[in-house]
Amino acid sequence: MIESSFLQQYNIRLRTAEDLTYDEFVIYLSGLLPETPLGNIVAIRSENNRDTLKHFTPQQKKIRNDWRAYVNKIASQDEEYVKRKTEQLAKAFEQAFG
Repeated sequence: MIESSFLQQYNIRLRTAEDLTYDEFVIYLSGLLPETPLGNIVAIRSENNRDTLKHFTPQQKKIRNDWRAYVNKIASQDEEYVKRKTEQLAKAFEQAFG
């Protein structure tokens, strides 16, 4: 979706854009319009207007509900789980760079 959105909006082919810096990529990514494939998904996921939600198609409802379930799952992770994962990440960085 990212590649097709960049091509649609900016006419940039990411696989061949050798001079595109990471900073530029992030700026372009954050500026994607709702009319692009990725922008459309982001718009669906973040919609909160009840009137708009009533008119969502079954596919749009699924996209939004799947995203909300994922976010709720992440948010409900207990503190101990987060602590363990943070320690694992710190060990991995230490092994790789320390």
